[in-house]
Amino acid sequence: RQSDAVWIISAGVVANEIASGAFVALPVDTEETKGPVGLTMRTDTAPSPALTILLQTIREAARHHA
Repeated sequence: RQSDAVWIISAGVVANEIASGAFVALPVDTEETKGPVGLTMRTDTAPSPALTILLQTIREAARHHA
């Protein structure tokens, strides 16, 4: 695969691809991208029980990491 795409994402998400050489990390300062992250939800339907648990887990992890 060849591409000239540039993607900014957490290093952990693409760690395997970087280690294998499929992706290359560029020396770009991303310090200013450490802002808040949100969750986008549908308003026309209630979340499933599984989604409710997932959201609760994400929120708890975010509180402990902050």
